[in-house]
Amino acid sequence: MDTQTTIVVPPGGGKAVPRPDTGGTVTLKLTRESTGGAITVWESNRAAGDTGGPGLHSQPGFDEVFYVLAGEYLFTIDGPEFPAPAGTLAFIPRGAFHTFASTGRVDGRLLAFAVPGGVEDFFEEMAAADASRSQDVATRHGVVFVSPD
Repeated sequence: MDTQTTIVVPPGGGKAVPRPDTGGTVTLKLTRESTGGAITVWESNRAAGDTGGPGLHSQPGFDEVFYVLAGEYLFTIDGPEFPAPAGTLAFIPRGAFHTFASTGRVDGRLLAFAVPGGVEDFFEEMAAADASRSQDVATRHGVVFVSPD
């Protein structure tokens, strides 16, 4: 598909993909297929009380941008942790080790971007994998998780 094609995703639009590995759900708004490989965009929502998130990880194949639409998050990027209230934008270059989680005090909502696109393949395969296969899925997609000691 030509990346010059206009795409409009209405409120509530997109494809919901469960994230059993993090306890959440992502809603794919734009995919590699719809953007000619340029970008993947997804929304992530967390209810108050939900402090789940991905473990410390990196992905050398793409950059990520997270924009906090609502709630309060804590991000860790290459070491330091910092608070990220609504309105915060975080750019995570490929290869940087990072994690994030909602504080759980209020409902949280993130809009996230991966450049180039394609991370949706990881999300969809993780949704279908049982816990014993999650590391294999991550490895196949170039996602490197740091094991807790």
